[in-house]
Amino acid sequence: MLRRSVLRLSAPTITNSARGALRAPLAFTIGQSYHQFELLSQRAFPELNLTSYEFVHSKTKARYFHFDTPDTNNTFCIGFGTPAQNSKGTTHVLEHTALCGSKQYPVRDPFFHMLRRSLSTFMNAMTGADYTMYPFATTNAQDFSNLLNVYTDAVLFPLLRAEDFRQEGHRLEVKEAEGEKNEGDSSAAPKVGINGVVYNEMRGVVSEPSTFLSHELMKTMLPGTHYTHVSGGFPPNILELTHEELVAFHREHYHPSNSMTITYGDLPPEVHMKKLDDMFSLFEPSRVVPIPQLVDANRRTAESRTTAQGPLDPMGNPEEQARVALSFACPSALSSLDDMVRMVVLDSLLTQGPSSPMYQALLESKLGSRYCPMGGFAYYLSSPIVTYGVEGVSVANVKDKEAQIHAAVLKTLEDAKNNGFDQRRVQSVVFQEELQQRHRSANYGIGVCTTLCALGLVRPNINPTDFINWLPHLKRIESSYKDELLPLLESAFLKNPHRTLLTVEPSPSYLTTLQKTLDDKEVHWNEVLSLDEKKRVAKETEEWRQRIRKTESADCLPTLRVQDIPRAAFQEPLPIQRPAPAGSHLGIHTISHPTNGLVYVHGLIPFASSLVDQLRGAKTSAVDPLIPMYFGFLGATGAGSLDFKELSIAAELVSGGFQFTPLFTNSSAGRGDFTAGLSYGFYTTREKLQPALDLLHVILTEPRLNDDQVRSRIHTMATARCSRTVQSITRSGNAFATTSAASTLTNHAAIREAWGGLTHCSACSSLLEGLKDANGDSVSKLLEQYKSIATEVPLLMNRGGYLWATCEPDAADSVGAQLNAFSSRFTSTNSTSNVEVHITVPPPVWSNAAGSAATTYHPMPIDTSFVGVAIPNNLKTLDRAQQAIRVGAQLLKNEYLHRAVREEGGAYGAAAASNLNGEVGGVAMSSYRDPTPDKTVEALSRASSVLQEAANVTQEKVDQSKLRLFAALDAPHSADSYGQALFLHGTTNELRQQVRDILLGITPQDIMDSAKYFDLQQADSRVAVLKPLEKPAASAE
Repeated sequence: MLRRSVLRLSAPTITNSARGALRAPLAFTIGQSYHQFELLSQRAFPELNLTSYEFVHSKTKARYFHFDTPDTNNTFCIGFGTPAQNSKGTTHVLEHTALCGSKQYPVRDPFFHMLRRSLSTFMNAMTGADYTMYPFATTNAQDFSNLLNVYTDAVLFPLLRAEDFRQEGHRLEVKEAEGEKNEGDSSAAPKVGINGVVYNEMRGVVSEPSTFLSHELMKTMLPGTHYTHVSGGFPPNILELTHEELVAFHREHYHPSNSMTITYGDLPPEVHMKKLDDMFSLFEPSRVVPIPQLVDANRRTAESRTTAQGPLDPMGNPEEQARVALSFACPSALSSLDDMVRMVVLDSLLTQGPSSPMYQALLESKLGSRYCPMGGFAYYLSSPIVTYGVEGVSVANVKDKEAQIHAAVLKTLEDAKNNGFDQRRVQSVVFQEELQQRHRSANYGIGVCTTLCALGLVRPNINPTDFINWLPHLKRIESSYKDELLPLLESAFLKNPHRTLLTVEPSPSYLTTLQKTLDDKEVHWNEVLSLDEKKRVAKETEEWRQRIRKTESADCLPTLRVQDIPRAAFQEPLPIQRPAPAGSHLGIHTISHPTNGLVYVHGLIPFASSLVDQLRGAKTSAVDPLIPMYFGFLGATGAGSLDFKELSIAAELVSGGFQFTPLFTNSSAGRGDFTAGLSYGFYTTREKLQPALDLLHVILTEPRLNDDQVRSRIHTMATARCSRTVQSITRSGNAFATTSAASTLTNHAAIREAWGGLTHCSACSSLLEGLKDANGDSVSKLLEQYKSIATEVPLLMNRGGYLWATCEPDAADSVGAQLNAFSSRFTSTNSTSNVEVHITVPPPVWSNAAGSAATTYHPMPIDTSFVGVAIPNNLKTLDRAQQAIRVGAQLLKNEYLHRAVREEGGAYGAAAASNLNGEVGGVAMSSYRDPTPDKTVEALSRASSVLQEAANVTQEKVDQSKLRLFAALDAPHSADSYGQALFLHGTTNELRQQVRDILLGITPQDIMDSAKYFDLQQADSRVAVLKPLEKPAASAE
């Protein structure tokens, strides 16, 4: 029961005060109340430069945590316990609908409006099986105040209008193409269909094999709990959800008493607490909705076995897509934080890296291609489970493989209990945690708030602040791991009867059955609705369409102004050049910046001239699509005296791991300028930099290339990579579509397609077939290509490229000397010859002649489509028109595409960009999980005309687009990224400022003048559509 004040809450103006390290210290007393929030505890974490404060709201008992830190990227998250009661997707639809208007902000879409009225560095909402959370982050104090008001009003006082429910959840509507055929014939019955944003999203989600297996695991392992339901919604069940059920669910679950709120940053929490109390005090106390757990009565007394039929991967051999997993439910006695930390460490020792026993038993043994989804310790569930299994199992031999996988898992656990683990691996787990704890990502606060909020809602017996610093627990385990961990192997696994062997076999009929079920529902509605009822649906459809097309005032929403955007661009710390070895062409630099004692090392080694010639060439068809895989083998096959298992342990003891990636990227210097080479990097503590560099030298100069173990390792890694690649399409279909659309336009786009697009996926799919024979030609060819690359790399180290490190200022001289010594250990043939990493590829010149865009369709076993559009142009970075289309693309996304593709079309989302996969010289547009791709292409074809109309390009809309753009441009940077913009993309601080000045000066007229660059009706334009396979024709009766 709540009471709503008649007074409207307003966002007070926030005055600037000292920020970051200069902020005033907090002065709170335990037991005292501040704006009706009583302080329960306070804990300092000096090694993290952070202090936590735990409060409780006096009236509603709402829990509130604040983490005080100098970080100016302030974060807010409010979450509610929302365990699913069925598979209707109530929590998911509510998450969407709550953001469609509230009491104080009764506009149609305040969330998307605020995206363009804010400088937020993060805005989102997310639903899990147990909770729903609404987080945001921003560096601007006034912005934080604005967003806090909008978010809290949205979740506590949403309007939950029936028309918003129909838009976001599900609705009957007239199928537009059929409606057009019936125009002018009042007696003709319009054909109705089903649409809705969440409905279409979940059609795609439940078609993902990994999602299917994860749900089957939870359903099988946790009977009698909410995990037996599809929390996001199963499409046929989503259609059963009513608006009344949605409203009732909100009333019970979105209540302060059932919430947890967390803030993080340098802003004083008293202001936050005042606003929260203004909202929370309008409610009467209520209950905390319990999150169901596995009860003892539902625990099994013997192992069970389950087989299910699931969806196919879009690419890959269906006969090699079975998944087998053995899963254990953790005993209820293992519920404390110490137990949780022990299980995390134990799971890491069992599975992480090629030296781990599960890796050797399941993957190195060729029982599967890689670990199964949701593998390991699922600590985030209210009743945790632990799962070990594989995917890529042959369907023909699945029964034999089941027995082998089952035996391998149990034997591995038994061996670990009897023999323990290598002490060095225990030490490496502790060191990896230390690295992660010291590292500060750009959005560290978001990770803290969302993770702790989720855990606090799911595991109410554990204080979320206990999860902040695990290092003391790990240090204790390190010194006595046998006593701490080995007994768990008995209680959690070997003598645990509540376990299941789950097998998921791929079924071509899974998707067709789902599609037929949904088609039958459309057929049903068309049969049971009378002509008058169908006309009523047609009328409602048109009224709804007119409603969302109507421009409404959003003046009630708070907003920042363009004047709030800083005039000066971010100044990245400048690199200092360090001496290089005599005769070397390698540029060595250090960047001084606070890093919490870490050193981030990056490098770029030139490609061999043969590969550079292919990248420059007029035809890129000769470029091997598997090149990223060959380079990925570096550092993973063993080196010097270390086999790959020993090398893995050695690397984890001195670094966060060595990464090698081939790079071919557009330079900011100009159109046709590119950076090409092997990018590599690692991070470590300053104390372990030298052993890390020593190990990297061995990796690059003494790679193991010839023995049978290397051949087996290549086979295992290639199989896992191919399997992972072919599964990525359903989650990133829009990226694949735009990459495909642009692939015939430029060399860079063709390489992107070959190395990371559908061409790469197809090559991986074909390779998987060849890898069935571990001793066959496919493995031999991979090994030969790897040998060629591994032999060339050390010879190219000093012939060009860059080597740089970001570190603490007082370590810069020492680090620079260490980098110099490292590079001096490399020799090269003809070392006086420089090999450039910056290359020029003559850009094509586009006529932009009128014509029809070439369209390519990619049919595959998916349930919703993805559209990608590429429109080339001749612009350069500093052309005013280039920055105008940048603002225009954001405006399109804000306004027209959001309405036409998402709201009207039912797609999950739509996007527009002023580049072709990062390459200046084109415009790209796309849609994601799209039920009506042909309509989307039509909508994208109108983008140019939309931007030519002054009514669509007002100063207000341009300003809002700039706010969104600068929110991304000014997003916080992390120390590990410094140097990459300069050395890899040629982006200087001066160039940043030039671009910023142009962007700030873009006018509505500039955008209308640039509208022509969005014209899809050009002969040079391209369209690619990833679409479901054609449905088989109905058999004749």
